[in-house]
Amino acid sequence: MSNHSAERPNGFLTREVLKDFFAISGPDNGLVWNPGKERIPDNWYRRPSSNPYDAARAGADVAILATRYPSVVRVGGNTGTVNSFVGANLGDITGGVYNAQNLLEGNNALCFAFQAAQQGIPDALRGIVSIIGPIVNLANSLINPVTNALNCPALTTFNQSAFNQYPGANYRPNP
Repeated sequence: MSNHSAERPNGFLTREVLKDFFAISGPDNGLVWNPGKERIPDNWYRRPSSNPYDAARAGADVAILATRYPSVVRVGGNTGTVNSFVGANLGDITGGVYNAQNLLEGNNALCFAFQAAQQGIPDALRGIVSIIGPIVNLANSLINPVTNALNCPALTTFNQSAFNQYPGANYRPNP
């Protein structure tokens, strides 16, 4: 979400710009959300094609985020009430390929994110799209080269039943 310019090709993100995106106003000790006022800030520039934000750069950003603020890199969910977050056991979900100890090693966080998204596509689309196969094939053709380049451990098991404790895991929108 950083703004890009010739002077700052890797972008920069100010507190005010971030607040504009999410319709937040006011000082830090009195923030106010203004629903419906979310917007792309004025003078916003897209990243130049000569400096793409690719999987390696995204992985580096995730690693920095996880190192500085490990509490935001959590897998789990709310169990139905305010402030009821319960973490999921990554080992249970991934058949032991990823766990709390190795998630922040190397590219593992990014690998897990890509592979979890890839595994969840069929379930997320069930009931919305009648022909899932071509979408899954397209996603695989885009994600597999990335996970191969990152040398990701093979995720052959993805136990989605580990998410059954979260009420939102069973939500299916009406088409």
